[in-house]
Amino acid sequence: MSGHPVQLKQINLTVSKDQIRAALEVIHDVRSPNQIRQEASEYLEKVKLDDEAPHHGYTIAADQSQPPVVRHFGLSLLEHAIRHRWNEYTLEQSTTLREWELRLAQNLTDQDPSYLRNKIASIWVDVAKRSWALDWMDMDECLTRLWDGPLASKELVLAVLETLSEDVFGHEDLIAGLRSSDLSRACFEIFTPMTVLQDHYSSRGTNINVRYGDE
Repeated sequence: MSGHPVQLKQINLTVSKDQIRAALEVIHDVRSPNQIRQEASEYLEKVKLDDEAPHHGYTIAADQSQPPVVRHFGLSLLEHAIRHRWNEYTLEQSTTLREWELRLAQNLTDQDPSYLRNKIASIWVDVAKRSWALDWMDMDECLTRLWDGPLASKELVLAVLETLSEDVFGHEDLIAGLRSSDLSRACFEIFTPMTVLQDHYSSRGTNINVRYGDE
């Protein structure tokens, strides 16, 4: 990054977009002294562990005036909370995290760098493995509506479905494995053409209402 290395006056838990951006500039600037770079890294790690990290992450990632590297760090805050603290959250809190992820996905543009789009798709899958067909029943509808959007949205839908399939049916992902039965049935419901379901699996007896539409 251009300009002189930014020195953080004090590493603390004061969280702001400017503070996070300054820390990232220090880390990525090859001219930054090692001690200052280490302090910046420690600050960002503390931000990640803060109780308000998911909210900070969402607001930063949603701010399209921020540089992509800053928005990507915001996504990493949201990702960390979902992967490491999901079981600590109430249903209301986990629903809020999911709604934030959906908004980020809905606001993607073709101009967003691919690594931002890939990160949002990855976070979507993280949420799906933990809540789809449990307390999140309209994921298929969300994906269908995204498919009607720009190219970036279509690519996100494909990335979500591909990654989710690999995690559910590959039997190597621990989180997906814990919910293997429900996730496998849900995937079967949305992946299989309706005509096939009606002609060959009409008596399958599923009570998972996750499919959107008849296509």
